[in-house]
Amino acid sequence: MKEGEYGSTIGKSSTWGSHSFFGSVAYIPSDDILSKLFFNPKHPVNNGISKFGLEVLNLRLEGFKLSEIADKLQASISQVAYWSRRTRNCLLTGVPNYIDIDIPALRRLLHISQTMTGYTKLSELLQELPSDDELCQLDWERGKLPARSIRGYVTQKDLYILRQRLEGRSYGSICEELGWDRVRLQRHIQTTRMRLIRDLRIELDVPQLFSPFKPRPL
Repeated sequence: MKEGEYGSTIGKSSTWGSHSFFGSVAYIPSDDILSKLFFNPKHPVNNGISKFGLEVLNLRLEGFKLSEIADKLQASISQVAYWSRRTRNCLLTGVPNYIDIDIPALRRLLHISQTMTGYTKLSELLQELPSDDELCQLDWERGKLPARSIRGYVTQKDLYILRQRLEGRSYGSICEELGWDRVRLQRHIQTTRMRLIRDLRIELDVPQLFSPFKPRPL
């Protein structure tokens, strides 16, 4: 196990020509091209997918808030909210089979099944104590929208605390090491539990720490 620095870089695909969905705003095609890529015979003139709408969705997938997106795109918050909702709803009605949804967060948003690789159980995480970079990558692979700070992720420190408890270390001893009080430590452990289930889709298979729980498949 190696102590890791937290990494915030999110890997993304960006090639429309090979039919992956999208990467950065710079690679999103024009409205004219999008109308052909997402042609809908029921709405041949306007299929609801626009360059601006995908720009909004792209920034949402990068973890930006609506107000931040509005500033970046020089639009009102209501416009951003409308296009975020409209683009998502249009994609929910169906994406052409020649376009690969290759962004985990978008697959999760659109309820498209994903194959889970890597860590799936809490016991595995506590045994290996993966670095923050590895946990960040796992977070992305499981489809969680990126947080704008490390506080939004499960970290190696969180797993270290759980392993200390599993090994029988007292709350008081851990609090002394961290400079926390007992209430803060207990809240932190419960927050970690929530993120393990909600974000990493981890099975809780260590009954000494938490009641057994297995998340639904992605």
